[in-house]
Amino acid sequence: MASPAVKTPEAIVTLQDEHRYMNLLLGTLEEQVQASDLSTSADYFLMQDIVRYLHDYPDTVHHPTEDLLFDKLVRRKPDSEKDVARLRRDHDKLSENTAEILQLLNDAAEQPTPEAAAAVRLALDTFTGRLRRHMRFEESRMVPAAVQCLANSDWRGIESRFNAVQDPLFGPAVDRDYRMLYEYFTNRANSLSRSATRFG
Repeated sequence: MASPAVKTPEAIVTLQDEHRYMNLLLGTLEEQVQASDLSTSADYFLMQDIVRYLHDYPDTVHHPTEDLLFDKLVRRKPDSEKDVARLRRDHDKLSENTAEILQLLNDAAEQPTPEAAAAVRLALDTFTGRLRRHMRFEESRMVPAAVQCLANSDWRGIESRFNAVQDPLFGPAVDRDYRMLYEYFTNRANSLSRSATRFG
């Protein structure tokens, strides 16, 4: 008789949803860099909003919540400590990256020179690669280990962090600071929906 399927904890569902949101934002950053010559201040507005979100929410809520999960995982599965140390270093570096990129974008928006554009392109390319590798490692190594090892009491503590702070862009209420970014994705989704209907 087959054993019953293990229900995915709500905290994992939320973390995986947020990974999908971050991948969407990274793809949009790449599209903006490729579609623009970055020669005017206007070219940077959307990228500034995206990187500000990545600095404000993942760096202050998503990654610290993962760190809490890692704490609990190491207690339950001590041999995961090496992987956890790697991911903690990633979190610190990613936080530094978003702060640095936001400053580069702000400087480039004020003075959109070819040198500033080149610095933005290089920084974003490095950052998007690092964040995607980081998320893949979490999904392939840490998520299965956590689902297998953590107890219900562990998951309740992790889930309480998500209940304490709402996502300002993808949560139930969109923060005023991210209204234009939200409208960008809404318009984009509507456009894709119209195209799908038109062409079947």
